[in-house]
Amino acid sequence: MSERLSQDDFNAAGLGGWRVEDDTAIAELGCSSFTAAGVLAAKVAAICDEHNHHADLSIRYPGVVTVTTSSHDVGGLTDRDLRLAQAISEVHPA
Repeated sequence: MSERLSQDDFNAAGLGGWRVEDDTAIAELGCSSFTAAGVLAAKVAAICDEHNHHADLSIRYPGVVTVTTSSHDVGGLTDRDLRLAQAISEVHPA
């Protein structure tokens, strides 16, 4: 089991565009269109599969993908969430 991270621990990683709320990390990733948001959501889903750690995703018009991640087994953020956020930020920097 992974060790739980505090909000400060997560924020110390310096991931621009991510915020911590209620033991979850959230990023709103802007895209140029609704279609581009769908493509990004598919990339994020593939990253989640690669990490075997699955975030909640939503797509909103006109082109925003919201990613929400938390480790439900510990009731908060862990290194799994941090690694996932870092990988997502590599394909879509804030």
